[in-house]
Amino acid sequence: MSERHDQLRDSVTRDYREMRELLSQLTPEMMRLRATDGWTVAQLAGHIAVSPRGLMFVLNRLRKGRNVRVPKPLAFVVNIRNWWMVRKFSNPTRDELLAALDDAHEALLAYISGLGEEELDRGGQFLDDGYQTVYENVMRSTDHSHEHAAVLRDAIGVRATPA
Repeated sequence: MSERHDQLRDSVTRDYREMRELLSQLTPEMMRLRATDGWTVAQLAGHIAVSPRGLMFVLNRLRKGRNVRVPKPLAFVVNIRNWWMVRKFSNPTRDELLAALDDAHEALLAYISGLGEEELDRGGQFLDDGYQTVYENVMRSTDHSHEHAAVLRDAIGVRATPA
């Protein structure tokens, strides 16, 4: 594998460890709390847990040179897709969340390992963020999970651990 593959694996593994540490702190009482985004803590934690699988959907389009954009009138479709993916997390246990995260992380690592060097340079328009290659999108994906992690930490009243 290339140096860029190593960078991608390191980035997603670092993010995985941070998210796993956060999810491992959840108690049954915390799961019922509401986050500022309207989801329960359980649903938001579920979204975090399965996000690596959502990333693979994005990467699959980008590696084929296809865009990942939704016309403004249909922007609600993203919310429906997110809801559809987390509906099974209405009352999860911490172990179920961690298992979903572990499974999604392993699948993402396998996906990244299977990408050819030329596929890392393919890309397309990503939402409203402009053109991104597969490599760039993976490297930026941690920003998305950190945004959700901040909302989750706020809801459960914990601070981020220093790096």
